Amino acid sequence: MNFDDLELNPALPPRRKRQRLREEPTDGPSCYRVAGDLRRAGRLGAAVKQYERAIGYQEHNYDAWTELVDTLLRMGAPGAALECAQRGVDGHRKTRPLYAALACATAHAGDTAAAFALSDVSLGEHRYWYPVCVRAELMLLHEPESKRVRLEAIDCYEEAIRLAADPWDAHFMAGCALLHAGWAGHAAGYFSEALHLDPIGAAGWLGLGDCFHALRLFEQASFYFGKALDLEPYLETAQRKQRTSRRAEFGLLRGLKKQSLEERWNARYDLRIEDPPDTSFDGLKEA
Repeated sequence: MNFDDLELNPALPPRRKRQRLREEPTDGPSCYRVAGDLRRAGRLGAAVKQYERAIGYQEHNYDAWTELVDTLLRMGAPGAALECAQRGVDGHRKTRPLYAALACATAHAGDTAAAFALSDVSLGEHRYWYPVCVRAELMLLHEPESKRVRLEAIDCYEEAIRLAADPWDAHFMAGCALLHAGWAGHAAGYFSEALHLDPIGAAGWLGLGDCFHALRLFEQASFYFGKALDLEPYLETAQRKQRTSRRAEFGLLRGLKKQSLEERWNARYDLRIEDPPDTSFDGLKEA
């Protein structure tokens, strides 16, 4: 697996970043767009607030519901995610993706049997990427050490990626679930694909850093967390994780020429950042 072309050059900042909004969004579509930008930027607390505002404006924005639940789960707030998902299902009982959100929150709360039953409801005849992603995550939560389950889950993720109009979220969810299950090498592959789709999304760099930290490649993990900070200098999560990795630095990279290796990473990524996706980004601080 080659990650050489996924780095930022700290001496040469990205050519283009998401443009900051001069004012807070004031309608459903703009709140939803800002929430997605915040999610990709790793500002999950602020993203939650904007998703809630988007739903307040447009209660039938089901993508906002599912992304809100997933963001709460990635924040480590399964109780809040479960409450939100249940509220969504109670208000929209004929919407299959919301049953998938409830299934995922239920599984993270510890009831995998009930979660699989809800997942069955969400997987209709016309398959949608999000319930397929959730099904894979349930499998990994239920049997995280099984190689057979890992391969079946990866098949589900690949199906979800093919179904998704914008596969960034599918790659990101796959990376998070595989990392949580202990398959850091596979997770790194999905985070790297998310970065190919959006190289200025700090959440992808954070995920990749978490993978290499789990693999005990602390110097490289610190490097990836630094790339998230290049994009989001005040991202407290990245600051904390980089400090942790720096205190633990040792591993395979210790025996290599660190400086020349980082120069090669930076040079390769500088090519990737030349023309990043043209998306908007808000100026709200991390919550």
